[in-house]
Amino acid sequence: MKAYTAEDRHQVDDERWNVFTRADIAKKGDSLDIGLIADESLSVYDNLPDPIDSAEEAVEKLELAISLLNEVIAELKAAEHPTRYEPAKTEMLHVAERLEVSER
Repeated sequence: MKAYTAEDRHQVDDERWNVFTRADIAKKGDSLDIGLIADESLSVYDNLPDPIDSAEEAVEKLELAISLLNEVIAELKAAEHPTRYEPAKTEMLHVAERLEVSER
């Protein structure tokens, strides 16, 4: 917060709050890419994974997260009302078994 509210931002020693003059920007061909990406490999698009594979992997992880959250909900309901949600406990065991298989 000190860097943001500093009276003279030229005196702030924090790489997130650098000051760039118009001349500095002109030297870079008027590009606003001021080098905040330290690792050049991150800007090389040839090395990126297939977007379909990445999206499918993300969906799998989200589905797993949803399953885990549903387990938590079922456990909480079973703890509040043990007899009413007994089938949910059985379902939780099946989900846990699926998780063990998918992690192998």
